[in-house]
Amino acid sequence: MSACQRWRTHVLSSQNHGAFHQSEIMYALGALCANSDTYACTKIEFEIQEKMSSYWANFAKILNPNIGGSYNGSKSLPHWSPNSADGIQVVMELDNQFKNVPIAKPKQVVFIMDYFHQHVPYWKRLPLD
Repeated sequence: MSACQRWRTHVLSSQNHGAFHQSEIMYALGALCANSDTYACTKIEFEIQEKMSSYWANFAKILNPNIGGSYNGSKSLPHWSPNSADGIQVVMELDNQFKNVPIAKPKQVVFIMDYFHQHVPYWKRLPLD
C-alpha cells in the first residue's frame, strides 16, 4: 500500500511561530476566513488553502489526493506522489510552491525498516489478563 506524506513549511505572514503542529488545519479545512481576527492572511495563503483543502477533500472522497474534482483553481493541482516500499520516498512540500521533495534513498529506507522490524511492538509486550 502506498501513502502520501506531507511536509508543511509555510508560515502565516501575520505570526512568528513557524509551521507549528496542527497549523495546517486552518488551510485543510478552509478556515482562514474564520480566523481572520487572529491572522491577517495574504492572497498566497488563500491560494495555499485552496490547494490544500482540495487535496484533503479529494483524499476523503476517493483515497487519492490528486483526483476527485475538488480543485477549482486557475492552474492544475500539482501531482502529489505517493510513497511505496520499492519507490523513491518523497513528501509533498506545502508552501508557496507545492512540490515533491525526496527524503530518503531506497537503501536508507531499507536500513530504517530493518531497524524497526527488530523491535517488538509495545502492545505485544503488555501482560494478558
